[in-house]
Amino acid sequence: MPPTAFKTTFRVSWADTDVAQVVHYSNYFRFFERAEEEFYRHLGFSFNDVANKGLWFPRVEAFCQFKRPVRFNDLIEVELTIEELKEKSIKYGFKLFGKESAVFVGKWLCSNCGSG
Repeated sequence: MPPTAFKTTFRVSWADTDVAQVVHYSNYFRFFERAEEEFYRHLGFSFNDVANKGLWFPRVEAFCQFKRPVRFNDLIEVELTIEELKEKSIKYGFKLFGKESAVFVGKWLCSNCGSG
């Protein structure tokens, strides 16, 4: 059975783009973080709640594959899945959808380096 996906939607801002109004590649990781933050909020807690328990999860691995560009003012949907959950790490999978199809896929691995 495939993992259940969490989805969130937002609009691409001017600050996310370059002079050609195309999203700069580095900003896709910011979109991932926005989706992860919304995912935690959906579960009823925040990054601050996790940090206050002495936990923090730095990204130790990141991957992305670009399929087509996203532009200023596009409405995008980011889909987050937990691909692997271990005692000290979480691997997230991400898909970013534009108007018609997937435009980006990515993954990152977070490892618990906290005291909790």
